[in-house]
Amino acid sequence: MCYSNHHHRFRDKAIQQFDALFYEKGNLRRCHYRIWYDLAHRIWGISYKSYLSALRKDVSDVPDMPPQASEALKALIGSLLHNAPEWKRKRYVHRRRLPEALAGQERPRNRTAALEPFRR
Repeated sequence: MCYSNHHHRFRDKAIQQFDALFYEKGNLRRCHYRIWYDLAHRIWGISYKSYLSALRKDVSDVPDMPPQASEALKALIGSLLHNAPEWKRKRYVHRRRLPEALAGQERPRNRTAALEPFRR
């Protein structure tokens, strides 16, 4: 007999929304592994392989988490990071959204790249 738990789809949707809060492509401080290691394996008690598997699943038909659940998740993250060092707490401050005028532009990663158009 095959094991099928339909509640895993809700967990997978919650994991995907949780990961979207913190993940930044190209930033190793906000990669999937660090998010899982610092927070997700304590919240859901899953392995890294299961975490990545949940991120790949298609759960587009599952509704988003209600706002109360999102607030509870943020409170849980705050309590998990309460005793963490200051540098780790700063890592998980929610990202600021870019203004719409700058959203399409690629931001340079370092100062040298920003000065490149002005060099002769």
